[in-house]
Amino acid sequence: MPNETELRFYALLEKRGEVARSRVPKGVQRSKGFTTLCHAEILERASRGGGWVLRVKDATSFTQYLDRNFPGRHDVATAGPVGNVRRYRDSKAGKGTAAGVVLLRGRGMIDLNGEAFDLGYATERFGCAAALRPTVRAPRLATVENLDSFLRAEAVLGQDRVYLHPYGRIGSGSFAGLESDDILHFGDYDYVGLDEYLRLKSAYPQLEFHLPAALDAYWERYARPLKRDATITARVRESQDPAVLRVRTLLETTNHFLEQQALFLSLNDQP
Repeated sequence: MPNETELRFYALLEKRGEVARSRVPKGVQRSKGFTTLCHAEILERASRGGGWVLRVKDATSFTQYLDRNFPGRHDVATAGPVGNVRRYRDSKAGKGTAAGVVLLRGRGMIDLNGEAFDLGYATERFGCAAALRPTVRAPRLATVENLDSFLRAEAVLGQDRVYLHPYGRIGSGSFAGLESDDILHFGDYDYVGLDEYLRLKSAYPQLEFHLPAALDAYWERYARPLKRDATITARVRESQDPAVLRVRTLLETTNHFLEQQALFLSLNDQP
């Protein structure tokens, strides 16, 4: 699908007429559009020295191709599905913006966006409530990484917390405010889970990462091999947070990770 990398490269090529092979992104060379342009002899590879350059052979057809496939290419990029349709003819092609929708579960009354809200009633009657980048005030809060774990988090963390699950990736911008002295983050025990925790903690220093007392036992019983493309961010690699150090050590020494869903299982079950 067309994307911003393709658009920027093709705009450069249109302006200059040719570019060296080293300036052609590999992702562009593997794209369907690039293959089409070369087969149609709109673009051509021309030998130069020990390599080649990419040259515009049919400038008129090339401009027509760009106007057709990037209809809003001369406009300033606007993040979001609507802006992506305008720029790339594809709602999913460019970068999106987080919707900021947060699901909430819990018992009793809470302060939601400065107003009293009966979250207990909403949870009991409808399963959960939802708000857009909310400000939440309650004695005890917990952010939960995965939806299925959010729907049953009480089984691990108890009935006395308000549980929050943002749509999409959790980050410091998921909430307008979390007002509590007791905030827990319940996530996967992998590099992504640690990174989400640290991004949240940068906004809410009181946040703690949930580490079960039997973490080592759960790890031994239920941990899975890390995926080949698992990468550690600089934020996680450089962190001296005790919880991050604990989990990072397990990740590095075992080359395994633990999903948060494992904590709903009993260690007494037969393997």
